[in-house]
Amino acid sequence: MPTDYLLVDLENVMPGFISGLLENQIVLIFTGSKQDKIGRDLVVSTQPFGKQIQWIIISGNGKNAADFHIAYYIGSLSAKKDGSSFTILSKDTGFDPLLKHLVSQGIKCKRIDNLKQSSNLKNVTKNVTNVEDIVSDLESYFIKYDKKIRPKKYGKFVAFVKSRENVNEDIVKAVIENMVNNKLIEIKDEKIIYHIDDLPF
Repeated sequence: MPTDYLLVDLENVMPGFISGLLENQIVLIFTGSKQDKIGRDLVVSTQPFGKQIQWIIISGNGKNAADFHIAYYIGSLSAKKDGSSFTILSKDTGFDPLLKHLVSQGIKCKRIDNLKQSSNLKNVTKNVTNVEDIVSDLESYFIKYDKKIRPKKYGKFVAFVKSRENVNEDIVKAVIENMVNNKLIEIKDEKIIYHIDDLPF
């Protein structure tokens, strides 16, 4: 049976959980050499799957280091000509020209923004609500980028989440409530205080 590969660009997007893998499904998780904070739920949920989950630490810190690593692995694995399919989990549209070329060469591959968009890997998610997906994405984003660009005011935070995640204000409020309850942020006098950097993951 052909293998279905999910290649996760963890520097770009962080899924909440991985579960329910079929025997022919393998998940490759690409993480930066200095990315020492990874979602706890993701780490715990991957433990039962043994060799079906492979953590790949990216060498170097170049701007497109993850992209090149993922491209290499798709090329190397597709060379086996066993009909395998490849799904890249990333919001980086820079992958799209490469994927278009690979598809023209008869290689089954695509890019998705979140696990809910997946068809051949539809069993990978584990009861993750849209709110939890958004929180995981925001946590990954705020950890990755300079603290100076984080929205400091409540209103700007709401606008940022609405714009980045393309959701309405009700979802944003649910996201904020989730982040406050999980002690990722604190709201004080209309100011956002971040506690993401204080977490062990």
